[in-house]
Amino acid sequence: MPPTVNSSTLIVFPCCAAKASGGTIVAMQDPLITSLPDTAYAQLCRARRAVLTGIQNDPILQSDAFTKNRALSDGPDLGGLASSGRYLPALERYTGNLYAVPGLRAKLYASVADRNAPRVLILSALYGPLHPLSPIQDYNLRMDQAPARIWRTAFLPMLDQYVSTQGIRSIVLLVGSETAYYRVASRAASDLLRRSRIMEASQYHILDGNTRATPVEHGRILLDLLSGRQPSSTRIERRSIDGVQRAVPYRSLTVTINVPTPVPNAASPRNAPATEASPRMRRAPPPNASATEVARVAARNMLTVTNAVSAQGPIAQPRVGSSPPTIPHPAMTTATPSQPARILAPIQALSIAGRSAHRTRFGELMRRLMTGADQGLPLARLLEGGRLPERGVYFFLDPTTSNEQDQWRICRVGTHAVSLGSKSTLRARLRAHLGTRSGSGNHRGSIFRLHVGNALLRRDQREIATWGIGSVAPPALRTSEVLREAEARHEQQVSNYIGQLPVLWVAVPDEASPASERSIIERNAIALLSQDAQRSVMPANGWLGEHSPRREIRESRLWNLNYVDDDYNPDFLAVLERSVARTLAS
Repeated sequence: MPPTVNSSTLIVFPCCAAKASGGTIVAMQDPLITSLPDTAYAQLCRARRAVLTGIQNDPILQSDAFTKNRALSDGPDLGGLASSGRYLPALERYTGNLYAVPGLRAKLYASVADRNAPRVLILSALYGPLHPLSPIQDYNLRMDQAPARIWRTAFLPMLDQYVSTQGIRSIVLLVGSETAYYRVASRAASDLLRRSRIMEASQYHILDGNTRATPVEHGRILLDLLSGRQPSSTRIERRSIDGVQRAVPYRSLTVTINVPTPVPNAASPRNAPATEASPRMRRAPPPNASATEVARVAARNMLTVTNAVSAQGPIAQPRVGSSPPTIPHPAMTTATPSQPARILAPIQALSIAGRSAHRTRFGELMRRLMTGADQGLPLARLLEGGRLPERGVYFFLDPTTSNEQDQWRICRVGTHAVSLGSKSTLRARLRAHLGTRSGSGNHRGSIFRLHVGNALLRRDQREIATWGIGSVAPPALRTSEVLREAEARHEQQVSNYIGQLPVLWVAVPDEASPASERSIIERNAIALLSQDAQRSVMPANGWLGEHSPRREIRESRLWNLNYVDDDYNPDFLAVLERSVARTLAS
């Protein structure tokens, strides 16, 4: 049955790319000021200002393709005091397909003045939650771009305060199922539902939707709901957001996923504790996908999925300042050619406090590792005379930037020998990154060297026609002395940069396998550090990777591409802790 829509209902729908330009210099007061407690509105402004800072520090978002962003003023709408911005109410600023549905704009104006009408919020990539009459500037930003990712965590406390202040009991989402706006809004609504802050949450999914049809259908549904009518379109499917998301596997690996059985509560099913949830991964089904959809995505990604009930229950989360708990690892074994590996499945439903505790614990392990012999040496010195295990995981540090917890920030994580039968060693992998003893190197044999070289070229506004072309030297390089000399000089520059980076390493002497403990540490550490960077409001000024042409490197602040958009499983910290203890004791 469709939801009952009344004054205790909140309808959330997204902003749009099409916007009216111009506006008035004098901005009216934001109606959200009276809808949120003072502290919550101040927090909202701080989050908006952090997004503005991210826009201002992103060379792409300041390029000619994003000229609107250059005119953004640090005004009261963004937590500043500037008076040079030009403002329009959100309803007038946004002009896309949803907002162009005949009669909708007038109905929204009438609804915001009617105390008995449903409440509405617009979800913006720059502003987060907006009242339809909130004064906003013209801008160009999508929710899937780096500065907007702060709303993955910042939107929830804002929505929580709004729900409490306005007496909201149900939430309706009119957002596309495959969009970043849905991921932000559904995650927040699911959390509120799980904690019984609201009683119902649902989303209208558009069957066979696209970038044009979906906003139009959502606009029509919005008009129907505000008019007291039940949506009648045959292209829609109302989906309930139940507060518990489903588990789906890593891509391109055979895995076993443990799905804990929810604990029923006779008084209120929604009080059941959250258990394991879906990873945020490329090509993953939406959280409300059916079993058929999950199977179809698994088949497309060449995955074998086995559901098993866990007898362990929810994993205990470590507390900051407490001794790390002992966590069983039933899903970790070593792969053999005849038996597929069972690896740690990622977990998405982690609280902000839980993620912070995981990052703190990871930082403590790195600081412990730093006390060991030959730890933290520049790569060139480490390879000259430092000891290294045959197999392990390495962590490059960047001396030019730091974060709130560590003296130096980790800028690359890597390992080796993750293919069955591989004989590569940790020293050989690090030597490939550094290059030869004469100072040369081969960026076609080290992806790290390729990324650094690309960033140096972009920073210095230079080009080398053959750089990054082919896995072996192209014919043009073999026939042109000028190109050979240009590449040789640039390889030297890359070696100089990488050679001065400090390195931490941890010994993990297990067998070569895609499911080795080295692989588990590598991919989960990358995912944790990437999420930490994407939530950070501190710019990584001075880091060469800011000039990388790759979005993954700029947003994750790591010289990595794989796993930067994945979720992590906190169980890996126990694996890392054992490896650190083994390394320091050897």
